[in-house]
Amino acid sequence: MKYLRLSAPVFAGLLFLVALTINLDRAPATLWDEGWTLSVARNWVELGHYGKLLLGEKAPAGLQLAVPVTGLVALAFKCFGIGLVQARLVIAFYLVAALAFLFYLAWRFYDWRIAVGSILVLLVCSGNRFMHPLIMGRQVFGELPALFFLTAGYVCFLWAGERSRVFLVGSILFWGLALNTKAQVLPFLVVSLSVPLVVAALRRRWKSVVLFGAGLLGSALLGHLLESIVSRFLAPNPPWASGLVLTIGLVLDPFRRFITILTTLEVGLPTLLALLWFINDSKLDRDLKSHLGAVRFAFFLLVGSWFAWWELFSTGWTRYLFPPAFLASIFVSAMFHEWTDGFRIRKLLWNTATNLIHRKTSWRDIRVLAVFFLVVWSSVHTLMALNEGLFQKTNIPLFQTVEYLNTATSSRAVIETYESELFFFLHRRYHYPPDQLHVEWVRREDLSESRVINYDPLSADPDYLVVGIWCRYYKCYDSVVNDRSFKLVKVFGPYQIFERIREPDGYRAGSKLKG
Repeated sequence: MKYLRLSAPVFAGLLFLVALTINLDRAPATLWDEGWTLSVARNWVELGHYGKLLLGEKAPAGLQLAVPVTGLVALAFKCFGIGLVQARLVIAFYLVAALAFLFYLAWRFYDWRIAVGSILVLLVCSGNRFMHPLIMGRQVFGELPALFFLTAGYVCFLWAGERSRVFLVGSILFWGLALNTKAQVLPFLVVSLSVPLVVAALRRRWKSVVLFGAGLLGSALLGHLLESIVSRFLAPNPPWASGLVLTIGLVLDPFRRFITILTTLEVGLPTLLALLWFINDSKLDRDLKSHLGAVRFAFFLLVGSWFAWWELFSTGWTRYLFPPAFLASIFVSAMFHEWTDGFRIRKLLWNTATNLIHRKTSWRDIRVLAVFFLVVWSSVHTLMALNEGLFQKTNIPLFQTVEYLNTATSSRAVIETYESELFFFLHRRYHYPPDQLHVEWVRREDLSESRVINYDPLSADPDYLVVGIWCRYYKCYDSVVNDRSFKLVKVFGPYQIFERIREPDGYRAGSKLKG
């Protein structure tokens, strides 16, 4: 029995690794956010330049991920060659490590059943392609690296109070890297560590005060130091960066709040209910008496504040819900465990059905039905998301587009596009709008603000224009497409390739003579 208990998770883990790594170059489709990081990492390895290219010349860095991600991707390129698989394997590593630390925290906070349940919650109840680990772990985003650093930090912090103070150095290091990896982490980590610090100080628990104070101050200073080093030696903070943070970090637009509510009903209900359940079930006095309880409470504050921000002040993009939902899987599993009397689902469903037939519904029956509904509802959406992300939306159109541009156009051709995922594969000069316009387009299209955007797509005298999902949504090139400056020559999936319509030299000369 013990052998089966140990071998089943190992076998399931191997299956997950196979599913995570197979066809990494084809699925899911490479997205706009990935393109910048891939390009900068490639330029760093090939040219020694930590930045972008613009018309074949070196340009400053901008929208790529932070160095803990871009740097490790560049290291993978250096060691194993440049390719999409190598880059995505880095994120797969971050995912597996984050899952391991999450499993350990769930086991320590509760027990091994809830730890296993938390992994199952992530795999079964995610409900969206930007929420599922099997898809997010195959894309070069910053969420999973940040989650790895955060969970590793909490594990070290737990050991710092139980084993040796030396582990406090590890928690500061990991949390500092988390702050440097994803700007969103800062306010939630501050809440997570400062509230237990204040409570411990009021109750004169000086050991906890020292631990939480050192963790908070040390990680904040290290995060600031790392940011200063990167800004000085690699990539100075661009002037538009603060505008982007405010644009996506403090959104009060009623329509975006409505979108957030709909997204919560679709994929966020397990997280919301689990956080409310923890608040009702938690005993603060009992939790804060031990270091383990204090760490669990701090972890809850991290998740709760992150989810509250997403619900009340974010743009409502589903991908921004992934970090709190990932971490909250521990509490979702614990809630399901309590509501099903230790995951005795079959027996409880039978008893609930019997009670419904005899019209003797109890509160326990309602909770069992709620678990059944949440699992079925989330599972259906999860299967649809996996089908879309792994089988429907692949990189085949991207590869076809790049193949055409690299072989069917002149080697001197200039390509205008803002589909950054193309840049990693192109062997032609390309041009794109300045990064500041990204902020303006988000405000215009996502936040419904009235914005006059002055950008001339013909400023670099391009020979070709490529419009994909991102450019189509943000209407980057509608002006030149509508005025027939280009003609459509090829379509590969979502990518439209336009060729510049140029007047013959003789026609232009004749027009001048007539004038």
